[in-house]
Amino acid sequence: VGDPQKALATPRDALFAPLGMASAVMETDARGTYVGSSYMYATARDWARWRSLYLPDARMLRTVVDPRGRPRAMRFGLDEYIADVAPRFATSGFHEVQVGWHAERFGAVMSARSVYEARRDPADRELLKRGVNFIHLWDDGARWWIASVVWDDARPGVAEPDWFRGATPGSAGSSLS
Repeated sequence: VGDPQKALATPRDALFAPLGMASAVMETDARGTYVGSSYMYATARDWARWRSLYLPDARMLRTVVDPRGRPRAMRFGLDEYIADVAPRFATSGFHEVQVGWHAERFGAVMSARSVYEARRDPADRELLKRGVNFIHLWDDGARWWIASVVWDDARPGVAEPDWFRGATPGSAGSSLS
C-alpha cells in the first residue's frame, strides 16, 4: 500500500465498512502485520457479518495425525468449526501470523496459499507450530466468497518445499499470478 496510515485503514475501509461491521477492530503484531485469527475484536452481530465472507456451505478441513501417524481429515461447516475451537481459544492463547503467501487466479476462481506461524502469545519466543492454509475463493461477479479453507501443520516426515522454508516473519513473500 505504501502509506502506513493508508495500510492501517485498509481493513476498516476495504473489509469492515462494506460489510457494515461498525465495531470490528483488527490489531497488528509488533511488526505491523495484521493478525486476523486472534487480534480481531467485534460484537456478536459483527462476527455474524464476518461469516458473510464465506459461502453459506463453505467447508473447513483440518489435517490431524492419528495415533498410528497417519493423516486424517477433520471436516467442518462454519458453525461446527467455531464450536470446535471456541472452548480451546477461550482458555488458551492462540495467535497465528501469516509469514508468506501466494495466490493464483483464473477467471472467477482463486487459490491462495498462506504460510503461518502460531504462538500462544505474540511476544512468545516459543513457536507452537508452522503450517499452510490453502484458501479457495469464488467471484460471483459482484464479490469474492471463501468456498473452503484446508490446512496442515508442519511435522516430522512431511517434506518442506522451498517456498515454505523461506517464509519467515518480517519477510513475508507475496505474489499473485
